[in-house]
Formats: sequence, structure tokens, C-alpha cells
Amino acid sequence: MKRGFTLIELLVVIAIIAILAAILFPVFARAREKARQTSCLSNLKSLGLAGLMYAQDYDETTVRTNNNLGAVGLYTLPSGAVSTSADMLWMYQIYPYVMNSQIFDCPSSSTNWTPAAYSSSLGYGYNVLAAGMPLVRFQAVADTIMLADSAYYCVDWDIRDTDNTDPVANRHNEGANVAHMDGHAKWHKGGTISWLDGAVHAAPPTPDLWTP
Repeated sequence: MKRGFTLIELLVVIAIIAILAAILFPVFARAREKARQTSCLSNLKSLGLAGLMYAQDYDETTVRTNNNLGAVGLYTLPSGAVSTSADMLWMYQIYPYVMNSQIFDCPSSSTNWTPAAYSSSLGYGYNVLAAGMPLVRFQAVADTIMLADSAYYCVDWDIRDTDNTDPVANRHNEGANVAHMDGHAKWHKGGTISWLDGAVHAAPPTPDLWTP
């Protein structure tokens, strides 16, 4: 005679499965985010090296956040179309050194770059204080931020105020990935390179990784 499961036994099995799921799902989520963090770090490493190659070709001067050409249609977008803006943001300036529009997108961000049209929104922002400067002005290139997780093409340590920058996006395990001026990329814990209190600050936290 075959014996089936009783209601209590089924409830026990369901409870065990629910407990295991509650334990494992956060682990899987952290593992998935860790993979995205690694992919993002690779993107920033490539972009940081592209920024250095640009500087080598332009008299040892870092890329500007915006090179205004004064007229529309003077440069070509990654899609091959002619630009509809006179503003040539840093992404368009270093694109020839990477030839890959996807590395401008952080895999953990919903903000993606639109290379087929003029766009200032992407997964990373350039440090406005380090833009358009001679490399000899940098006292500690390994400790100065070039690029950081953000949702806008310019980034700094603060909330978005009136300075045309976005804050650092701590989207990777409560921290953010950063490319430094020497080309290396690194994860920084939230609050160590930028303010988290939602207030406007005139200066970055200590140690200052923003000012050359």
C-alpha cells in the first residue's frame, strides 16, 4: 500500500525550501553584483588607459570634459553620424582609443550611453578638477581620480547642485569603482571619496582624491 505525504510533511518541506531560498537568494544577488562590479572595473581600466593615451597625443594634457568646437557637425559620432552639437564631450574625444561604445556603460546602472546621438548620460563621470590639465601638475597620479561610477559625464564628491556634475554612484556593494590618473582602477567604499549626507560641500572628504 502506497503512502502519500501528509499535510504537515508538505508544510515542513515547503518551510525548509523557503528558509533555504531566504539564505541563498542574497548570496546569489551578491555574487551577481560582484560579477558586475568586476566587469565595471574592467570598463574603467580601459577608459583610464584610453585617457592616458589621449594625453600622450595631446602634449601631456588630460582630456577636457567638453571641447566646444563652436559649430555643429565638426565631428563624427561613434555610429558614423555627424554630431548635432558643437559640444564634444570627453567620451567622443577618447572613443577612437577604445572603439567600443559598450564600455561606457556600467552593467549595474540603468543609465546607458547613446552613441548614435549626442548624449551626456552614461555610466561614468569624469573628474572636472582633473580635466584639461598638464600631467606634470598632478602631484600623485595614483591617488587622483580620473573617472568614477556616476550617471552623468561630469562627476565630483557632492550631490548635484549647480556645478553641472553628478555625485559618485555607490552602486557596487555599497561602494563605487574609480579609475585613477595613472590608469589603474579600484573599488572604494561609499563615503570614503564622496559625501553621503545629501548636503552641499565645497570640498571633498579627507583624504582628497579629487584635486590634482
